[in-house]
Formats: sequence, C-alpha cells, structure tokens
Amino acid sequence: MEVVGAQHYWQTWGEKEGMVGVVGDLDVSKNTWFGDKIWYTYGVNVMPITPATERLLSRSYVEKAWARDLEPVWGEMEESWKSILVCMLAVADADLAWKRAMEMGDGFQFDAGLSKGVVLWFIERQGGGGEEEDGGGGGAECSANKKCAALAGLCCPTEKGVNLECC
Repeated sequence: MEVVGAQHYWQTWGEKEGMVGVVGDLDVSKNTWFGDKIWYTYGVNVMPITPATERLLSRSYVEKAWARDLEPVWGEMEESWKSILVCMLAVADADLAWKRAMEMGDGFQFDAGLSKGVVLWFIERQGGGGEEEDGGGGGAECSANKKCAALAGLCCPTEKGVNLECC
C-alpha cells in the first residue's frame, strides 16, 4: 500500500513534473530542504537503498526520469548524491549503473547511509555485474568466476550442489 501511495503522490509525470520534493496541504514543490537541485528531489525519494527500493521504482518511470532530468546533470552532482542515484539508474540500465559505480574509486564520498558494497549489491540485484561477454562463468572453482573470485573453494556449485549468487 505504501509503494502505491508513494508512486501516486510522489512520482508524478507531466510536462514539468517527475518527482515531488515536498507535499503541503494545498501545494506541492520540487524543492527539498537540501535545496532546489533536481537530483536532491529524486535522491530523497529513493533513499534508503533497500530491497524495497526496487518495488518503489518502475523501469519505465526511471527511464523517463533519467533521460529527462538526471543524465543531463550527472556531471554536476555531488558524489554522495551520485551514490544514491546510481542505484536508481540500475532499475533501468543495470550495466551502465555498474560501470558508473565501478568508477567510484578510493576517496569517493558515498552517502552516509551507503557504501560501495551496498551500491554494487543493489545494482547486481537489478542484473548488473560487469560480466565478461562470455558470461564470466568458468567452472565450479570460485576463482574461475569473476564475481566470486574473492571467495575460496567451490562456488558454482558449492560442494553441496548450490550455486552462490555470484555465479
């Protein structure tokens, strides 16, 4: 019920709308208490990044919002907002989101509620992961699979016959 309400009242779409920042008794505004940048409005409505985020955001909504409002200003965004909004991008284009997240190197300023690990986890849930063109799978050994390489032993499948999520 909350997801339906959020989509109806906050995720609007018209000539000028896209995401509402503040709802009052008789008015709505795109601004937030962070300021008037469009990425603040989207960012405060996307966080926190949790499994519920993928239920809140539809692919078609994100595609429109990203193309019209967010991609044109990606270079202007503060790093902490990029770390939130790259997760939003993953709903529409997980591979591009993965590429952008991997560019968030040492010293990148993630939002206080995020880490690179959480960002990559969320993007991977949307189908991103930077696999090689051959799929990245190379056998049961963890080291033979790009996304499992940090693990030891058998991963794809394990000794008990279970494929780990990194396979």
